[in-house]
Amino acid sequence: MLSISTPAVGIMTLLFTQHAYSMSPYLYLGYDYMSTVAQYIHHSWIGDFLLLGSVTHATISLIRDYSGRAMSLGYIKLADKMFT
Repeated sequence: MLSISTPAVGIMTLLFTQHAYSMSPYLYLGYDYMSTVAQYIHHSWIGDFLLLGSVTHATISLIRDYSGRAMSLGYIKLADKMFT
């Protein structure tokens, strides 16, 4: 469930980043270029880390769900013999 909701929050964060950069929500934020760029970079990093976390959680769930099937077929034992 976490791997499904995290990309949605990440995409919403990146959309907010674009809108906050193009349409300044505060009156004098558009005049201060350094603050605007810092806010854009800050929210971009947050959105990127959320998307990275969603991919990580999706990978963990795929490994957890399919490792039982691989163990029953003997792939894990074969991989252990190859890498040790």
